[in-house]
Amino acid sequence: MTSHTKLERVFQNVFNNDRLLLEDSLDPQSIEDWDSVNFVNLLFAIEMEFGIQLGEDDYDHFENIGKLKKRLGI
Repeated sequence: MTSHTKLERVFQNVFNNDRLLLEDSLDPQSIEDWDSVNFVNLLFAIEMEFGIQLGEDDYDHFENIGKLKKRLGI
């Protein structure tokens, strides 16, 4: 499984949407259920899946999927 696929599955699980497909240009405003609670859940799920720790500095990387993938090194 590729890192992109892992990230996509994290998003699908957090947002409870198996049809959610990640494209580099996708941003939070494009995801229907994006709210502060799901954002925290997403941060935690990404940390668990990729074995990293995200800090406040990383919040800017959530501007779109392309920036997030770059931060994650994928």
